[in-house]
Amino acid sequence: MNNNADNKRLTLVFGFGMIMVIFFIISSNSSLFKPYYQSIRNYISGQINSINGENTSYQSKAPKTTADYEAAQEKLSKQREQLASAYQATNSASKKQAIIEQARGSFIASITTLLPYWYGTPWNFNGTSEKPQQGNIACGYYVSTILRDSGLEIERVKLAQQASENIIKSLTNDTYIKRFSGQSIEEFLAVVDDWGEGLYVVGLDYHVGYLWHDGEQMHFIHASALPPRRAISEPALTSPALTNSRYRVIGKISDDDKLIEKWLLQTKISTTT
Repeated sequence: MNNNADNKRLTLVFGFGMIMVIFFIISSNSSLFKPYYQSIRNYISGQINSINGENTSYQSKAPKTTADYEAAQEKLSKQREQLASAYQATNSASKKQAIIEQARGSFIASITTLLPYWYGTPWNFNGTSEKPQQGNIACGYYVSTILRDSGLEIERVKLAQQASENIIKSLTNDTYIKRFSGQSIEEFLAVVDDWGEGLYVVGLDYHVGYLWHDGEQMHFIHASALPPRRAISEPALTSPALTNSRYRVIGKISDDDKLIEKWLLQTKISTTT
């Protein structure tokens, strides 16, 4: 580990130690400051993990070429087309539902396969890149570009420019949406865990990204304005952006059969504004 990283870690640990002492003195007989303490603890933990390399998987896992990305898109598109043909060829409601269930896995795979190609792509507030590892990408454009490239007929630019809640409402309805205000990250993730594995779009105070619950772990995948200021996947519990947001709204897009059908049939999706 280089000296710069060691110095950063020591500074964070020392700073956190001082904060704990102050909060203990102020609130030794009160839980008033507990939520603030928890947020700061998680933020510091996330920063230390980042320095340690736990949140920098993009450095080794991101595929490097646009050609690979386009090849992955083509392969995923063929799988979707095969499912769509089978769906359109039957009039049986039970068979259609069985295909939707099969398509659900393919829909999730289409997005989670493409997301890592972008890891390491620099974040910029005005970033609108359409190719991974090229130019810059903003958080809304990271979400909308992946949705488009996975096969959803969305309005990439218009969707990316919406408030995060409108991005979610463009994709699904209130049946698959939950809202949280003022809850701790632990309380929030406990609800997500109860909701179950799947793919979510998460809207924060001033940010948007994906939450991927694979059945064992939850990762927040986003174009981060915070260090390392790149597209990244990080543990949800210690993500500074996810932890420090006062408001969170999530849409479990993988549970919405109507959205899966739109993905299969290439139905155009209008943007909620």
